[in-house]
Amino acid sequence: MCHSFVDFKRTYTYLLFIVPTAIPSVTKMSIRKQTNRDQNHLGEVPDAASIASSREPSFRHKIKSGNNVQVCRAILSEFFSNSTIQGVRYFAEGRRHWIEKIFWIFACVVSVYFCSKNIKNVWKTWEDSPVIINFAEKPTSVWKIPFPAVTVCPQTKFQKYFFDYKDALDTNFDDLKLNITEEMLEKYQSAMQICRWRQYPEGDRFEFITLPVFDILKKISIGLHDMMKIFKWNNERISFREVFRPILTEEGICYTFNALDTNDIYRERSDDYGTKWTLENGYNISDLNETDTYPRRLLGSGAQFGFLAMLSVAKENLDTSCINSMQGFKVLLHSPDEVPQMSKQYFYVPSSESVMVLIKPNMITTSDDLRDYEPHRKQCFFNSERQLKYFKVYNQRNCELECLTELTESECGCVKFSMPKKNDTKVCGIGKLKCYERAEKKLFERVRSTGLSYMDECNCLPACTQITYDVEISQAEVDWEEDLATKHPSDFTSLVGRRKRSLQTLRSDMAGLTIFFKEYQFISLKRSERFGLTDFFANCGGLLGLFMGISVISIAEVIYFFTLRLGCSLRMYRSRRTDAIAPVKPNIPVLSVN
Repeated sequence: MCHSFVDFKRTYTYLLFIVPTAIPSVTKMSIRKQTNRDQNHLGEVPDAASIASSREPSFRHKIKSGNNVQVCRAILSEFFSNSTIQGVRYFAEGRRHWIEKIFWIFACVVSVYFCSKNIKNVWKTWEDSPVIINFAEKPTSVWKIPFPAVTVCPQTKFQKYFFDYKDALDTNFDDLKLNITEEMLEKYQSAMQICRWRQYPEGDRFEFITLPVFDILKKISIGLHDMMKIFKWNNERISFREVFRPILTEEGICYTFNALDTNDIYRERSDDYGTKWTLENGYNISDLNETDTYPRRLLGSGAQFGFLAMLSVAKENLDTSCINSMQGFKVLLHSPDEVPQMSKQYFYVPSSESVMVLIKPNMITTSDDLRDYEPHRKQCFFNSERQLKYFKVYNQRNCELECLTELTESECGCVKFSMPKKNDTKVCGIGKLKCYERAEKKLFERVRSTGLSYMDECNCLPACTQITYDVEISQAEVDWEEDLATKHPSDFTSLVGRRKRSLQTLRSDMAGLTIFFKEYQFISLKRSERFGLTDFFANCGGLLGLFMGISVISIAEVIYFFTLRLGCSLRMYRSRRTDAIAPVKPNIPVLSVN
């Protein structure tokens, strides 16, 4: 028992002195291991106040002490890591396998390619064809547009009592022995230019015409009172002398109804535009309920509302040596602000027949949204965008006539008698007939050789507001004496006199012309934006978002990283030579063992 007590005492003494000595070592070892684990954990998720982050110190170091290449790489690495653009953040992740990086680089390159290609197509569409022509939302009434100008040219050109073209054609004007007066020579030169069968005499005295051609032709041509017998407008008989006026065309003296006055067409006549109506702006609101407007218009459709004229040709003036054996009248329907060009578009009203013309208007307007577009993009000119030299109002017909006039003057030193001209411009005589015919042919040959159209060569795009008149024509032979005597006895009496002589005794061939609107309303066309600036940005933004996930904020982010971010970082970090690093104090618990 004593032995046992001694062993217990020894064991207690050992534990009392040896174990406390070993406990601090064990405690220190455990605390050291725990501190290392804590430090490793803090290395993965650094504190905000610590510099233990492996990215930030590297970025600061490269900005502060690196060269330009290292600075750019640092900015790129930070941009890839924080950018909102999809896919690029995988480029900067260090733990990614190189195969993964190649995959994402390839995916981004393909996305950029297809996105750029589609944006290029959107740009091309916006640049080349931003305009579309659609039907208007509402039909247009015929009383909102003017009745077409009607220009009538008799095929019988001259009154034989004043000038016999056949005798002039048989005369040898080159023979100086003949006693030919200057007036006779001027008549011959003027008449020669409007007839199909003609001669080409030579000599200086045939090169130019000094006397006014309009006055000469007016004296020898068929007068209005000889050509027109009865005229009705809007189912009312009115004096045709008040509504028709003579006009000079390439066909000679013609007579036009409802066209603008020459003072309102030609620029040199006056500076002011007398009429309140323009095709671009239409009629004034105060005139919408008026019937007597300038130019005239109709409030309805049908044969009872329209234009009716009885035309006549005296048989004694028939002459086939100027034109041909086909006698009658050439008629052209055109916009009131256009100069008629009878040799291009017309329909024929033969003698002894009645022609009925049904009009169907075609009108194109342009939205005000297109005013800021360039003319070549919208393919038209507003009146304020294109100023003509001779005309106050722009339209395609007037522009083409002016272009041909300029070319003729440059080639021949003169212009044709029917072309617009200044006071000091010379008028070509019959000695220059071949020259201005060659000039017109040269213009078309130039167009054909360059591959351009007539409008491109002269820059004669259509007007942004234009109107044309399509026609449906029906005609039939009529016994005018029986028709007038039974259906229109008052007109027949005024025509043949109170003694009611036969029409045969008047020795004239009659022709009837009736023109009216087919329908009360028509569908116009409107030129508007097909692809505006908003549509362009919307399409581009949709493509960028679809292929790359880019928005406006993403673009601002790119600009920020490579401008403000780079500049501010360089200025801030390179100005600091040393960085204040907060010391890390180990949090080791103190154990006291009693």
